[in-house]
Order: sequence, then structure tokens, then C-alpha cells
Amino acid sequence: MSDTTTNLTDPKPVTLDLAHLPDDPAFLKQLVIDLVSQLQQEKTEKEHLHHRLAQILRHRFGRRAETLDPHQMELFLQQVKDRLQQIPPPPPEPPLTPVPPSGHGRRKPPMNLPRRRVEYPLPAEKRFCSICGKPLVKIGEEVRHVYEYVPASIVVVEQVKEKWACEPCQGNVVESELPPIPIEKGMPGPGLLAHVITSKYADHLPLYRQESILARHGLSLTRSTMCDWIGRSSDLLSPLYAEMTKDLLGSHKLNTDDTPVPVLDDRKPKEEDPTSIITSGEAEAKADEGPARRKTREGRLWVYVGDDSHPHIVFDYSPDRRQEHPQRFLAGWHGSLQADAYTGYDPFAYLRDVIERICTLPQSRIRELLPAYWKPAPSPLKGTAPQS
Repeated sequence: MSDTTTNLTDPKPVTLDLAHLPDDPAFLKQLVIDLVSQLQQEKTEKEHLHHRLAQILRHRFGRRAETLDPHQMELFLQQVKDRLQQIPPPPPEPPLTPVPPSGHGRRKPPMNLPRRRVEYPLPAEKRFCSICGKPLVKIGEEVRHVYEYVPASIVVVEQVKEKWACEPCQGNVVESELPPIPIEKGMPGPGLLAHVITSKYADHLPLYRQESILARHGLSLTRSTMCDWIGRSSDLLSPLYAEMTKDLLGSHKLNTDDTPVPVLDDRKPKEEDPTSIITSGEAEAKADEGPARRKTREGRLWVYVGDDSHPHIVFDYSPDRRQEHPQRFLAGWHGSLQADAYTGYDPFAYLRDVIERICTLPQSRIRELLPAYWKPAPSPLKGTAPQS
């Protein structure tokens, strides 16, 4: 290759004698490549210089808010140094304890579960060495953990009260007192009632399924009996519900939502037209159809969740979804309510109309408009919500 050619690493520019150009095609091809590379390098340097020049001009002639005196940061330099000297040095950090690697094997059983130890001793005929015949010595043991399920059991508790009397007087009978029971003159104990209620409302087990489950344990109960127990328990727990509601309404913040539930329709059905003709197939289908399937309507369960200082979850039932139901439950309450966009919560929504108007404006306009619309409540946590 001729010495007149250059590449990107050569700092000298390519020089040509236009009067005496070579005729070698390979040399001319390499010459074109070198010229293009040199042109691209000069273009990159030119764009870099234009960018630097624009930065200098903007720094020198730009807005005052965008300019900065290079000596301005030195005004408080001495104060910063004095302040740093007054700050005591941080205490030495304790040595880091190595964290044992988390294994990917089987987890250990939780310590809160009850444990039962079952030992399997070595038979007596195997406690001798198979080589020399001498007795073996116990050197340790190996424990295997097995999860086991103990089925629930239903027992009959015979509560016996004693009767005492005066033998000479042939009277003056005195009886011992029995503990109170949840349902007067009823047979269910507190544990059985709690099991039925928890299975129905927490585990979503209908009463007809519990009827067959209890039958497998040897107790024959009808769903109508358990339904009566739940009604009696509801009356028994009413004072507790009232106290939970009272404490819940002391929260500064509430979360609420509602969900539909099918309920039996206790309204009087419409009388059928005696002149209408019902076929035998329709009559059989109507007879086979359950009452819950024929006579149900949609009710509503409203759930209210308190804050950390009032950790309660309270449900309120209503036959429909009218806004009067949450307003009745929250009557007299003041605070922050977190809910969905249901219009029944509008009286408790702070500045809802104002936020809807200004949230689409530019940020600068929001800063200007928000102080004019903002009307602070009597306190940061409790206040009266403005009506929309």
C-alpha cells in the first residue's frame, strides 16, 4: 500500500496531488474510504463544537433563573465547613452477622402446633452386634415430622347440679348453680354455636351441608334447628355489634364497599289467575324447584373497615342499594371515607367537584386555582364535607 494513504488513526489529513492522480484501482478505493472516514470525523467534531457554543451562549445570555455565578456557591462554604465540624462522628457500625442462606428444602413444622412424641424403640433381639455379639449402646436418635389431622369430635357434656336438704326438717332443699348457656332451655353449647356460625359465614358452608357433616359425626340436626340457633345467637351478639359499631365510628378514616347477596323474599306472592291453565309438566317443575330458588331477591351487605386505632370490620345489611343506607350508618361521623364512585357517598366526598374541574388543567394553573377553591376543614382529620 502506498505511503500517501491515511486511516482514522492517522492524525495527518489526506493530501492529494490533483495533477498526478494514480491509476491503481485498489489504491483509489482505499483513498475514497480514507476520505469518507476523515469527513465523518470532522463532522462529529463540528457538531460537538456547536453544542458547546450553544451551552456557553445560554449560560451567558439566558434567563437569570438559569444562570449561576461560579462564585455564588462559595458564599456559605465556610458556614458549611463549621457546621460539619460540629456534627459528632457517627457511631461505629456493628459487625454484620452473616445471614444463613435460606434453604430450598422442606420447611420445619411451626412451633405453635401441638406435638405428640411417638417413640419406636429398637427390638431387644436387635440390640446386639451382628459381628462380635456384644450389646449395642444408644448413640442418638433421628426424628421425622409428620403432619396429622385429628377429626373434630362432638361430645355430650352432662352438667350435674347437686341437691342438698335438711334431713331432720325434711325440707330446706338447696341446689348448686349451673353455668349460663347461650340459648335458654337449649341444648347447644358455646363451642357448637361458634362452629356452626363460623362454618356458615367464614367458611361459606350452608346449613344443609353442615347437616350432613354433623351427621357423619353422629349428631342428627336439621337445618331449621341450626337456623333458629343462628337467629338466637344474633340477638345474643347484638350488644357486641353495637359496641363495635360505636368504636368503629371513632375512626378518622374508613374503607367501605358493598356487595350483592341473594336473600329470601318474604313478601306476599301474587295470587295466580284461577282461569290460567297449568300443564302437568309445569306443575312438577314448580314443585321440584326449591323455595330459595323461587323466592329470592337481591339484598346488599355494606362493609366498613376502621383505621389502625379502631381495627373493626362491621357489616350492615340493607334490602336495596339506596344511598340512604350508608348515610344512615355514617350519620354524624366526620373523617376521610375511601370508597368507589357510587353516588351515595357524595355527601362524604371532599372537594369532589373542585378536583374534577382542575385535575385536567396545567400544573401552573392548578397552583393558582387551588388556594382559591380550598376550604380547610375544622381539623386535618375531622371536618364537615362540603355538599356538591
